[in-house]
Amino acid sequence: DYTAMAERHPNVTFSRINEGLKTFRQSDVMLCDSSSIIVEYMLLNKPVVTYRNTHPGNFLLDVQHIEDIAPAIEKALTYPKELMENIYAYTSPHEGHRDGQNSARVLDAVDDFIAHHKGRLKRKPLNLFRKLKMRWKVYKNTGKFYF
Repeated sequence: DYTAMAERHPNVTFSRINEGLKTFRQSDVMLCDSSSIIVEYMLLNKPVVTYRNTHPGNFLLDVQHIEDIAPAIEKALTYPKELMENIYAYTSPHEGHRDGQNSARVLDAVDDFIAHHKGRLKRKPLNLFRKLKMRWKVYKNTGKFYF
């Protein structure tokens, strides 16, 4: 049905495969149900129309009836100020850094780790009880006890 709808409208594309950021950047609005992908999309400051979302909020344009989807998409395409502010407020705790420097921060942290810790991690503590439990589980399943 989505493919047929996209064929009827030259400005609508149905993407069967999500190529992540590439797909997100090519779109203006997302129509979704209750997927975790919604937050990822909203991090790009783009609106989402949801159909019967399990956790609706003022950061979504959630509709309950199929006939309300098209008007909600039309509204989303206008990027209403209040909706966009709600999206930003909702997504801010998920990703506080939106300056495009996340990779640089990760590389700085790696350099710092190498410089101050000689690239070595602390050894994990010896957990004999856990090891015995795992060996007991193997013994119960196989009849063989390994040391």
